[in-house]
Amino acid sequence: MKELKDLKILYVEDDEDIREEVFELLTLFFQDIISAQNGEEGLHIFKTENPDIVVTDIQMPKMNGIKMIEKIREVDENIHIIITTAYSEAEHLFKAISLGVNDYLVKPMNPKNLIEKLTQYGEKKIQSKKLAETVKLLEEYKNAVDESSLVTKTDLLGIITYANRAFCQVSGYREEEIIGKPHSVIRHESMPDCLFKDLWETINEKKVWKGTITNKKKSGESYIAESVVKPILDENDEIKEFIAIRTDVTERETYKDIIEHQLDISIDSLSDSMQKIKEYEKAIDAANAYIKINAQGIVTFSNESFYLATGYSNEELIGNSYHHFHNKENCYCMEGIQEAVEKKEIVKHQVRIFDKQNRLKHFYATHVPILSLDGETTELMSFHHDITQVVELAQEIEETQKEIVYHLGELVEARSKETGLHVKRVALYSELLAKAYGLSEKEVELIKMASPMHDIGKVSIPDSILQKPDKLTQEEFEVIKTHSSVGHEVFKNSHKEILQAVAIIARDHHEKYNGKGYPSGRSKEDIHIFGRIVSVADVFDALAHDRVYKKAWPLEKILDLFKEERGESFDPKIVDLFFENLNDILKIQKKLFDGSKV
Repeated sequence: MKELKDLKILYVEDDEDIREEVFELLTLFFQDIISAQNGEEGLHIFKTENPDIVVTDIQMPKMNGIKMIEKIREVDENIHIIITTAYSEAEHLFKAISLGVNDYLVKPMNPKNLIEKLTQYGEKKIQSKKLAETVKLLEEYKNAVDESSLVTKTDLLGIITYANRAFCQVSGYREEEIIGKPHSVIRHESMPDCLFKDLWETINEKKVWKGTITNKKKSGESYIAESVVKPILDENDEIKEFIAIRTDVTERETYKDIIEHQLDISIDSLSDSMQKIKEYEKAIDAANAYIKINAQGIVTFSNESFYLATGYSNEELIGNSYHHFHNKENCYCMEGIQEAVEKKEIVKHQVRIFDKQNRLKHFYATHVPILSLDGETTELMSFHHDITQVVELAQEIEETQKEIVYHLGELVEARSKETGLHVKRVALYSELLAKAYGLSEKEVELIKMASPMHDIGKVSIPDSILQKPDKLTQEEFEVIKTHSSVGHEVFKNSHKEILQAVAIIARDHHEKYNGKGYPSGRSKEDIHIFGRIVSVADVFDALAHDRVYKKAWPLEKILDLFKEERGESFDPKIVDLFFENLNDILKIQKKLFDGSKV
């Protein structure tokens, strides 16, 4: 047995002949033997070499065996110690026993007895280490399941005996409220009896049941869960309990709270632990698409669900870098793995993976570090929930929102007898200036999407004023000015980012940097940056093209106006950016030319 040969043994004996003879004997059975000729030397070696077993004589010079044992016990109370003693050393033997010596051999020693005692202890130590490693691995697996899923356990009658925190958060039940209740307490009225009949029959035949179930929260609300129900078998292959592992697909999100209470499973023996690990591995495998990744980011294992989701075979996945299957711009996928390895913490993020057909798929990944007994990350279990449909739906909704916003802007311009190209140009000018200003990618996209509706409030202005070709009276201009407030009021309470941006732009695009604009007389940075940008874009385009009440201005006259109004009507920084990017602005204008002249 390789593990037995690897035991490190410290042998302390002052008689040189005995020491050399026993040393030679031990090397036949064990690989790592260290000898010392007195207690003082033995104590020093013990502290520096950290042996598994100490075999020592009692009567020795400099420091006897008893004194050495006392010092060793101060360092390690559990180290296994065997003493070799003569009958005349009874007093020392009693002292050794009081110090917790594990065994003794009477001199002259029978070599066979020494080897047997060392072998017995070695096997016991190896079994203890295996048990500790097994328990640790089981805890890590339980933690991985508990972190990535909603988990309950029931007894053979379907009474809930365990519910993890994620389940309680989603269902709305406190742990003390749900424990002891039949599982039917979360059953939703919409679910047919035949489904639960099939579930019960399947798991009682020691098979795994999979399906999608609508459950009921404590509040009466429903949530949908992809569920796997697995019978947990004991070492005699009898059903001990049932475990249900679910993924909440109502929101398609993995929950953020780290589970504090692990699955409540007792460890009775090494064989029982190994059996339970196998059963939990089956449960994990059935409930999740997951891979194992080593500390260098190399895939070492893939379950069937993962390679079905990606189209790659097991052989194509294993041995390749996790980054290999990702969008080339998605470099943070490896950063997430490195963070999990180094910090030994669970890392969750959204990743993009190209399947074998080069189709882009979106997953929510949970990287769970698996720790060794010494606390080091040996590998990661990386769970992947496919959210491709959700992401694509969100993108489709966003595109629909953009289209609606743009066409509403066109509708307003049509009422004003203006061309729809005005809102397109304002959107592109605003995008260009927002990028130059240094706004984030998200903010640039928002201003581009929302700016076409800057005059949405004009839907409330009568045609007689809105389409009047002559100069407006003061009273009529006051009516026109209300469109900024109307546009803001309509959308200010929306929970959609794009409509919130519309509200801000509608309110602020007629404010002036010097505080003399409308509707509120805001000034400088009190005017939202979206409003300050759209103000420049809108005025430029309005002056550069014919309107019902005026002809287009020459470019030189427009530029002179911006120079004059820099720091007055307009933010000076945005005016400077306008001039710095004038060539690109004129290219946009030329591309979207509608017949008016500058």
